[in-house]
Parts: sequence; C-alpha cells; structure tokens
Amino acid sequence: MNSKSPAIWIFIVLLFLSPTAATAGGMIEKFCMRSTINGMNGMMSGKEYKCRNGARMFEERETTMSFGSMKQQQKQRSVRHEGMIYTVDLMTGRATKMKDPVPDVMNSDMDPKAFAASIGFQPTGEKRTIAGLKCEVYRGPGREMCMADNGLAPFMNIGGMVMTATEVKLGATGPQKSYEIPKNATLQHMPALGRPPAGQPPQGGRAMPPGAMPEHIRKMLERMGQPPKQ
Repeated sequence: MNSKSPAIWIFIVLLFLSPTAATAGGMIEKFCMRSTINGMNGMMSGKEYKCRNGARMFEERETTMSFGSMKQQQKQRSVRHEGMIYTVDLMTGRATKMKDPVPDVMNSDMDPKAFAASIGFQPTGEKRTIAGLKCEVYRGPGREMCMADNGLAPFMNIGGMVMTATEVKLGATGPQKSYEIPKNATLQHMPALGRPPAGQPPQGGRAMPPGAMPEHIRKMLERMGQPPKQ
C-alpha cells in the first residue's frame, strides 16, 4: 500500500499553500500554520506544521494510511531555501534534494490571484474565516481552496484530499532547528513549473497564454483527480 510520494506532496504544498502574495504592507516574511490532513475516502489522516522565516521555509508532516487492519505511517520534514527543496524521511533518515519547481512563489512581485488563475482556479466570491484567517474560496474542476489576501491558503481540497488549517500565527517563525538543511541529501529530479530557465525561450518559441497550464502540471493533476479544462 503506497501513499503519494514525497515529491508529489511537496508539489501540492508548493502549488497551493505557499505564501505567494504581497499585501499592501509587503510580502509575508514570517508565519506558522498547523493543518490537518484527511482524504482518500477516510484512508488517510495526518497533520502538518509549516513556518517561514525570511528566505527559508520548513514543513513537517505526519500521515497515516489505513486499509483494513493495515497501517502505514510517514513522517517527513522539508526545507525550502535558495532555489532548492531538501526533504528528510524522519523514519528512515533518508534525505533528498531537488530544484524548487516554483522558485518565484516567495517573490514580492507574485500576484496570488493571477497565479491561482494560471493553474485553473477561479474566485467564487464566497468568503470564509478559517483558523482566524479570512479567505476567499477559489474553485477548479475537482479542486477548491480558500486563499487569503496575503497569499496563505488555510483550506485546500484536491480530489478529496483535504488540508485544513487549525492554527495560523503571523509573525511566528517556529523552531530554528527545523530549518536545518540535511548534509547527506541525494539529488532528486523534478521538472520546473512552467517558466523556462533564465535566458532561454519558452518551449515551442512562444509564451504560454494567460491561464494556460503546463503539460507536466496537467499530467500531475490527472494522477490526483480530474484535470482542469481549457
């Protein structure tokens, strides 16, 4: 019995839960968020704790997969820093690293609403308050998230995989030891998200139209649920 790979989980978190916004007072530089994880028709449950301190972010996640009398647990910590993501399996000690698939999401010029639209989400106008954070509901085929003006998403549902914030602390940074980068990490390859490397033209020699979805993202979402229609 296998759950989603660490790479896919990291991809989901980066795509939908990263602090992508700049507010009127500037981009969020420090925050912590605790969330619950539930999905796969009740077979998966868990929790996540993530914080950001300036240029670094860490995420600690524990999940349990249950199938009858069988259970599988996973515990991992990921650190994002300087264009790389380092992940440690806390049960085996194995560490990996990969290039950040969305290296620009913590830049102050990123518009969270435009980013949401580019990956198939549209605002519904519905407002909620989750863990004390006011947010607006965005939906796409088989997907829903609630995103605050500051770019944080305290709620996300991708094909029935639900993450809901239980605590949000703006200005907090969490324990400094969680930002430590493992020195034994081996390189793991993952495609970049949409943008070509600096100085190189987009694939096919033309820019991606507004709202279009890169093919590798579409394929990733197909494995998680219904892909967006364009």
